[in-house]
Amino acid sequence: RLAGSVLFQGPLARDVMAHRDLQVVVDNTKWAPTQYMGLVAGTVEQLGLGFRPFPRVWESPERFQILGFHGKATAILRSLPRVRVGRPVSEDTALNTLASSCQIKTGSDAFRYQLDGDLFATSTPVELCSGPVVSILRY
Repeated sequence: RLAGSVLFQGPLARDVMAHRDLQVVVDNTKWAPTQYMGLVAGTVEQLGLGFRPFPRVWESPERFQILGFHGKATAILRSLPRVRVGRPVSEDTALNTLASSCQIKTGSDAFRYQLDGDLFATSTPVELCSGPVVSILRY
């Protein structure tokens, strides 16, 4: 339904894929001001069903990978097959880096975010930071 709405510039796509003015600071470095359709961050390579948006997490286990989608909605939609299989996306479509901290602020309006399937809305800054690396032992 969302893909069809993007192709025909429908109201669902306008709401879900609206770009928002966000200020993003990653490891004390401010990302260039731009409007983001969405930010995604993770510490595990796969989200399930073979979807691998964070293939670089293995480069530095004490950090998380973050992608900031800022391109046109159609370009973002076209990039999803690459994201699914863990391939890089053009910098014209998304910023991509490893981080140990990230702060996300909005200029005025509240913005929505999702954490482990739960939806939240806030107008206060959201801070992400990596925690300790956990080792799992099998016997």
